[in-house]
Amino acid sequence: SKALNKLGRTTQAAAILKPFISKKKTSDSLRFEYVRFLIISGMHEDKGQKKEAASILRKLVKKHPDNKDLTKALVALYLEMKKWTEAESYAQQLMRFKAYQGDAYYFLGEVRQARGENVKALQAYLKVSSGDLLDKAREKIPVLLKQQQGMAAARLWLHQQRLALSGAASEKKPKKNQKAKFYKLEGDLLISDNNIDSAMDFYQRALSLSPDSQSIRYSRALAYERQGRIRQAENDLIKIVKRDKNNSLALNALGYLLVVHTNRLDEASQLINRAHQLSPDNAAINDSLGWLHYRRGDMEDAERYLRKSFQLMKQPQVASHLIEVLQKSGQTQEANLILEQMLQQYPDSHYLKRISSQGVSVN
Repeated sequence: SKALNKLGRTTQAAAILKPFISKKKTSDSLRFEYVRFLIISGMHEDKGQKKEAASILRKLVKKHPDNKDLTKALVALYLEMKKWTEAESYAQQLMRFKAYQGDAYYFLGEVRQARGENVKALQAYLKVSSGDLLDKAREKIPVLLKQQQGMAAARLWLHQQRLALSGAASEKKPKKNQKAKFYKLEGDLLISDNNIDSAMDFYQRALSLSPDSQSIRYSRALAYERQGRIRQAENDLIKIVKRDKNNSLALNALGYLLVVHTNRLDEASQLINRAHQLSPDNAAINDSLGWLHYRRGDMEDAERYLRKSFQLMKQPQVASHLIEVLQKSGQTQEANLILEQMLQQYPDSHYLKRISSQGVSVN
């Protein structure tokens, strides 16, 4: 089972363990391993698999109430299942352990944000001062501040975080990396406001402090593309892939860049298919693979991958690709229906406006 997991065949790894889970002599550590394999194997497509994992974890938490990792795993699973009441209840249990309070506050923030209680969500994220989810909380805070108090408040918070890292200690590498993350977050915030040039300035500052950061370089590459500086975007993504040949996001971004902006489709195919092997259930990668097939005139495979992508992530860009393929395949009624539904959710999307202007009409 472990060997199969190492090979990335986690579905088979879980299948081998499954017959032992109901046996009394099976160790709890093996049961937890089984749940872990269920989670890794892309169970978001299988509600029954989620319920099975949650049932096993509940029993383990009840049997080992002081095992923090079991409780944390159960909270994360309930969040994945969108079971907000259960997630909140176990997050409160996790709060009992001082070392895990940061994770617990983050989980509570996710629950409240999912319920539309954004003020309470922000308050919860602001209480995260340690733990594995600290960086994720810091990513959420400026976005919520911008929504509730405006861009100036969000940027002020980021400035204050960087200021707190200044001084003699800021010359040390860990402090530099932390400061770089706050510069990157401000760049991301400016990107969301379509202020690409200013965002680029913050990405440059971030990279000057943390030149080996793949996430910052990735964000800069996407900003370069939006500026139309395709060569620079490609160079950044190539650097990431050279350092990490299994970075599926960078492989996909580089492949998609080539699909959209060049005729180097064979090269793009190698990159995107490699990304797909690494992350077969990633919506963005399936979208790229679908669009690659569309560029090659293979409408059947284009539709197959784009439908899967749209099932995983109902976002305007993915929808516009699927609509265009359906339209070209003569399935105009379904194309119109998807466009109408998506425009109701995203009336200002330039992706949907573009596809609408190309001849798909709204009923």
